[in-house]
Amino acid sequence: MNLDQPEEFAKLDPTGVGKALELFLEQLSESWKQGFSAEAQPLSPKSIVISGMGGSSLAGRIVASVFEDKLKIPVTVYNDYGLPVWVNKDTLLIANSYSGNTEETVSSIKAAQEIGMEILGIATGGIIGEMIDKKQIKGVTLKPSDKIP
Repeated sequence: MNLDQPEEFAKLDPTGVGKALELFLEQLSESWKQGFSAEAQPLSPKSIVISGMGGSSLAGRIVASVFEDKLKIPVTVYNDYGLPVWVNKDTLLIANSYSGNTEETVSSIKAAQEIGMEILGIATGGIIGEMIDKKQIKGVTLKPSDKIP
């Protein structure tokens, strides 16, 4: 097998992980631009929970680690249904789901609403996108570019 041939390499990567990694920096840059152009109001939480699965979780881990030496409050990435038991109304939930339909992330929003937490959603649509568009939660509905699926 000649791995210098893209079609041969593609056989070893049927789910497209290589392409996703290739596009990661472009996705991050585009998401960052769109997120910062979304007129968000300043928030003052005492802790932050980032809810997400898969790549959405990875994005939270990257952001938390990049700013780790500057953050004055705890930031936790949570990959499960609901929320950690220690959260309270002073915790900010960042609900990150590319599709906007990730069950675990949607359940974290419902749990946060019951507690009265601030919620910031990030999605390209789905249930979370609808909640953002209907102003049920704060957040941004990202628009994928033509080059980024």
